[in-house]
Amino acid sequence: MVARDHPQAVFGYVKKGSPAWHDLGLFFSKKKKSHADGEPLILRLLTPDERSAQQGVVIEKFLSDRWLYVDPPAQAAKHKFIANQSP
Repeated sequence: MVARDHPQAVFGYVKKGSPAWHDLGLFFSKKKKSHADGEPLILRLLTPDERSAQQGVVIEKFLSDRWLYVDPPAQAAKHKFIANQSP
């Protein structure tokens, strides 16, 4: 996996049978043809300690199949509202 405009690739791992595993499987099974430069996804990633995997991340959650949210998640909207309130 690579971040947009970043050349360094990392390997993404997902726990078999997890919700993220099911979501990614469903997403890729519905794709008729993948783009040559990959698929834009928003994922929640966990980085293991440096000793176990220097270029690896754990995919914790599939968040979106787009580069942006059409509707923000409830938690993000809640935090944004609180952050924008005047004291």
